[in-house]
This record gives sequence, C-alpha cells and structure tokens, in this order.
Amino acid sequence: MAESNNLNRTVNRIFTDIASVVSSGRILVKPELTTDDIKFARLTGTSTGTVTYEVASTVGLWELLDVRAHFSAVGAAGTLDVVLDSGSSTPYDLKFISEALTTVTDLFWQPERPIVLNADDHLDITWASPTTGSSVTFGFEAAYKLL
Repeated sequence: MAESNNLNRTVNRIFTDIASVVSSGRILVKPELTTDDIKFARLTGTSTGTVTYEVASTVGLWELLDVRAHFSAVGAAGTLDVVLDSGSSTPYDLKFISEALTTVTDLFWQPERPIVLNADDHLDITWASPTTGSSVTFGFEAAYKLL
C-alpha cells in the first residue's frame, strides 16, 4: 500500500513538471478513468405506446459516451430517436439518431467525437412503440462521464 502511494506521488510530481514546461495549454494530462468517472442512466419496462427517457446531469459539464437499447421484438417495432434537448433554447436542439427498428432488437450508438453537454442540457431517448397492441419489453442505457 505504501509503495502504491509513493508511486502515485511520483507520477503526480512528473505530471506537474510536464504541465509547468508546456505552454499555451497544448497538452492535457488526465489520469485514467475510474469507475467513479463513468455514470449510467438506465430505464427498463414494457410498453405499447410512446416512451421518453430523459438523461440529465445537473452538476456541470458532462460528456455523452454512448447510447444502448434492447427490444424484445422486431418487425414494426417503432422508431427510436435520441435528441439533445438544449438548455439554451429549442433552436439548439439536435437529433443524433432516428432509427426505424423494423429489423433491430439491439442498438448501440457511440459518437465519433466527444459530445459535451451543459448542466441544463438533457438527452431525450424517445421510442414510439408499435401500435399493434402487443407490448414490447425494452431497455435503454446511456453512458456518460462528468467533466
């Protein structure tokens, strides 16, 4: 345990030295992610109507890592939309995904580049389930990290 603490202090001192040498903020040295850095928002249920799940963090800036969805049935399984609902105003809203789920039971989406959101922004995962009257079991999950 003491060796680990000494190693951490040495590594932190090296990072501090590097930061003092670098000018103009061109290099950002961050420690590896820990389990405390990654958060998951999850919703499961059964529905025959439209379901909207709001993913939000009110503690400051946050970064969307991925969105996952699972459905118990395919074929006319509705449409899944993932939309940034901007806290600034409606003109800044942005649709990331609109996926017809006619042949899909599992969906995984990961942004190509980091998507940073403000504390007053939220993500709406909306699924218009089938109107045939048969219920479908679903699971939504969004992974994000606090910045």
